[in-house]
Amino acid sequence: MFLQETYELIDAIFYDATSSDNSSNYYYNPNGGVSFSYQNNWYVLNLGTSANYVQLNGLTDNVKAKTINFEVELELNGASTRLEVYASDTRIGYSAYSTTNGVLSISDLAIPSDATNVFFRVVRRYTDDGNSIKLKKWRVYES
Repeated sequence: MFLQETYELIDAIFYDATSSDNSSNYYYNPNGGVSFSYQNNWYVLNLGTSANYVQLNGLTDNVKAKTINFEVELELNGASTRLEVYASDTRIGYSAYSTTNGVLSISDLAIPSDATNVFFRVVRRYTDDGNSIKLKKWRVYES
């Protein structure tokens, strides 16, 4: 007798299914009362009064000179949010702002071959809109 199981195959440079607490992989600015935690299969960015974002670092060598897609599933609590990608201190790509729950993405973004630090960021638009952003299923993959 054979047991049949179904597995999801994910071809990604980085994928965080958010099934366990990997919040230490992310950076956030704690100024102005901002906090970042793991709760019930979501990361929660509690928003404060200063610049509010959470970012993923550490993928530079894996994404240099590649064309990538970046996506995150979001549940917004009054916030207007977008994705941004930086190479060193230069923003090289961003999505439109969204106030709708669901998957937000950036597609077909070319990462420079000479990039020394690439990071992927979820950003709140205004410091006075919303009070939290839930995030899960961070994914960076080649186009």
